[in-house]
Amino acid sequence: MQVGVSSMFFRFFVCLFFPW
Repeated sequence: MQVGVSSMFFRFFVCLFFPW
């Protein structure tokens, strides 16, 4: 569960900083 939540946050930040 922790890994899944971490992955979601990572993708969320990636979309925020690198919206392509």
